[in-house]
Amino acid sequence: MSEFDITGRILLPYLRDLGIDPSEITFEDSFSIRLGRNKHATGRSDMLIKRHGRNLFVIEVKADSKQLTDADRDQGISYARLLDEIAPFTIVSNGISTKIYDSITKEELSGNISEKSAYCRNGYLLSSDEDLKIRYEALKNFIAMSSENLRLFCEMQVNDRMGMIIGDSDSRYAKFIKKLYIQRKDLAETFKVFTNSTDSVFGLVGVAGAGKTNTMCALALQKLGDSFVFFYNCAIITSPVECIAQDLNIAFSNRTEKDIALKKLDELGRYAGKNVLIFIDAVDESTNPNIAQELSEIALIAKDADKIKVIVSCKSNVWSTVLKIKNKPTQLYKEVNSFHNYNGSLENPGYHLTEFTDEELTAILPLYQREFGFKGDISNELLPELRNGFFLKIFCEVYTGKQIPQKI
Repeated sequence: MSEFDITGRILLPYLRDLGIDPSEITFEDSFSIRLGRNKHATGRSDMLIKRHGRNLFVIEVKADSKQLTDADRDQGISYARLLDEIAPFTIVSNGISTKIYDSITKEELSGNISEKSAYCRNGYLLSSDEDLKIRYEALKNFIAMSSENLRLFCEMQVNDRMGMIIGDSDSRYAKFIKKLYIQRKDLAETFKVFTNSTDSVFGLVGVAGAGKTNTMCALALQKLGDSFVFFYNCAIITSPVECIAQDLNIAFSNRTEKDIALKKLDELGRYAGKNVLIFIDAVDESTNPNIAQELSEIALIAKDADKIKVIVSCKSNVWSTVLKIKNKPTQLYKEVNSFHNYNGSLENPGYHLTEFTDEELTAILPLYQREFGFKGDISNELLPELRNGFFLKIFCEVYTGKQIPQKI
């Protein structure tokens, strides 16, 4: 029998005989699980059963041709643990064999199961440490179950952290509009080499309006399909590492424990078999006076990690103060230099994102003309001034009378 047949012909009658009302049964398209900080996704387990308004157990259904495995158990328990209110029990069934597990301890249960669950006896309460521990383990299982689960988690994190950076042409504060982005060919090739290398830090540097934020957003979104992606905008956060910990539901009490978050992130990458790409945008806009020190610490941990790669963007006139503390190179400098080597135009290592080439400008102008509805030819004298995104923005505003997003 198929999973659908087992659900309809065996499990639903069984639940009815137990006294479960149909209103207490929800299916995978009608309940949500929590992924990290304030993120929710549609539940993937087959059924969620409630009793008196509280989550009771999830049911994971397999076809009768499949033997029940520990992986099936872990899958069902992961969904039970990721619910806002943990379901204390998990049932896995193939119609022939049915097993009941304690969602907290993973122990298989029989007899009077409610009496055997310490979680139930304690009024459905866990200590904060225990709650964080089991939710982290559940998240680890969740992202490793399928590429779709991994993509879902990363997509939610990236969209949440990008916030108002990403939008359309009517979004006043959007810095990145997908349909107006032109991929920079040389940068794309260099970034591909980086992701395939053993190096750990990529430095993207340029003047205001060169397109750093556009590039960071575009690269992050492009890598969602094959990597574990995190995105942070330093203009609106204080500490990237604290935000990573929040997104993974990892708590720490002092600065010396911040490396736990990154090590857990590396563990997740190894578990999923994917690179972990951490995009840290607009470092020059950070209000954290210790941002250079924190980035140096991140670079040191990334150097020794198996899966973590960090991509940092910064204005060229601030870059030196990010790479050095009291004029001494930090670990960030060393890791950036490992991949990029010294760049004479920056007087430091890094990838120098310059103004648009003739080819790029020729490709991007029709996009802006179509999007903002301005017509006519642009003189050869004016074209060189539009190589910088800031001046292209001003041009669009003047000729269309419409305010264009702050950066393009």
